[in-house]
Amino acid sequence: MCVCCFFAVCVMIWSFWNMERQDTFIGDDDTPLVVLYHGKPEGAPYEWNTGVWPSWGRHEGDMYQRVIKQKLDWQGEGAIVSKTCDVHCHITHDQSLVPHADAVVMELINHFKFFGKDTDLEIPWPKGINGKDPILGMFHYEADSEYSFMTSDPAIMDKIDFTVTPQASADLPITLICNWGYPDAQYLTYAPYKVTETEYNHVLPGPVYVADFRGVIPPDTDSYFRKFFSLVNVDSFSGRHKNADAPEPYILSERISHMGKYMFVIIAESIIEDDWICPELSQALLSGAVPIYYGAPNIDKYLPGAGSIVNVRDFSSPQDLADYINRVGANEAEYKQKHLQWKSKPLPQSFKEHLRNCAHLAECRMCHKVLEIMNQ
Repeated sequence: MCVCCFFAVCVMIWSFWNMERQDTFIGDDDTPLVVLYHGKPEGAPYEWNTGVWPSWGRHEGDMYQRVIKQKLDWQGEGAIVSKTCDVHCHITHDQSLVPHADAVVMELINHFKFFGKDTDLEIPWPKGINGKDPILGMFHYEADSEYSFMTSDPAIMDKIDFTVTPQASADLPITLICNWGYPDAQYLTYAPYKVTETEYNHVLPGPVYVADFRGVIPPDTDSYFRKFFSLVNVDSFSGRHKNADAPEPYILSERISHMGKYMFVIIAESIIEDDWICPELSQALLSGAVPIYYGAPNIDKYLPGAGSIVNVRDFSSPQDLADYINRVGANEAEYKQKHLQWKSKPLPQSFKEHLRNCAHLAECRMCHKVLEIMNQ
């Protein structure tokens, strides 16, 4: 009798648990299924993918109210970020689920039609079952000027239901202004010490205040930066002015710690346009260094506070910029007063919004967008 009772109780528990699972079944009206599209079109030399570099879809199951610890790759190598979502949603790379998907997100710039410029290739638009095609999202983190031929093509964009791109005009704007696995409050901390003497070869006698980890020379600025590098000692770990070797292998936390040893770090963009910002800007700010920045004309809207960068555009010549860096570098009080005061205040809401829009955390925002479209 007791065994039978125990069995009956187990059945009841299983039935209740299974009923609860049915409430969040993949692909129902409350739990959208979002597939990250992959494929290898005939004639292409490689498989294209979606959402691999920002580490999307590597977890299994519903994101709802879970704390998902995800390791990053690429510029975030070694960092672990926490993800969660306040709505039910499944995001997956499982291509067998494409016909059943509520939404499919496509990183079309990876398709060989665009990345390889083989324009004769067809775009494999996903198809649903029973004649119901999925909602389509377009994702990329590329400068608009590089792929405007794609994003201005009605034959493509008329099929797209929402966009996830770095442009402020996107349905879901994304950034690479991220916390990179640190608490947001890390932006407000001070680096423990600054080096002014290093073992590397420099153009001038005296201290070094500046490091360059990217080695990027922005378009049409070659003569400007060549002159600047002749007027300021720089520990350059990459590019044509390289005079130092960065630690290997690349681990983001070590790079951030390394950046923080310097008073200033050069952050120059390879493409100059609004909203196009490389990951190294936020990494330098996290480190406690002050970026010497040349890039997005609207960079001020992405900053955590006044004086958080030295904007190259504010100086009339490389000589003026070099004079400023050498003067402020030699005066710790002026350096702190002009460039670290913002750390004494809470992060502004505008900057917190950019952190929330970090590309690595975009999955939940996509789920919200898909639900919004499904419920229209």
